[in-house]
Amino acid sequence: MPVYQAPQSDAQRLDALRAITVTGPKDQAAGKNYLAKTTLEDAVALLTQYEAAFLALDSKLRARAHEVNEKAVALTTLQTTLRDFWEGTRRRNLRKNYPIDVLNFFGLPQDGLRKNFREWVFSLVSVGPVKSGMNPEEFIFDVDQEK
Repeated sequence: MPVYQAPQSDAQRLDALRAITVTGPKDQAAGKNYLAKTTLEDAVALLTQYEAAFLALDSKLRARAHEVNEKAVALTTLQTTLRDFWEGTRRRNLRKNYPIDVLNFFGLPQDGLRKNFREWVFSLVSVGPVKSGMNPEEFIFDVDQEK
């Protein structure tokens, strides 16, 4: 015996409404009135509203996913640039035999190595005055959310 399984997602609900609006009139034409005529009309009206809302939500979710991907690409580029900058600073310091104070000025440890991206960003922002007025902790917190 068939058992009713309620739809669990929006897409399944939309498919169920479509099936109701397609099979309902066929059943009524065959003389099998499983649904009242007003219920079928309400289902047709709901389908148009629900489908429009579902498509609008879907397009917004796609736009959000696109923005998240763009942000990930930008953060990867920033990470690579910062890693290269700090590594270049460290190597130049070794090559030119500068005093350790140069590394300290840039907020690097004495070995010149940074362990994570948060430290790289904080060191870069703390080198000089921040002209953008952005709090480095806010940016670092935002970066940490990506992990």
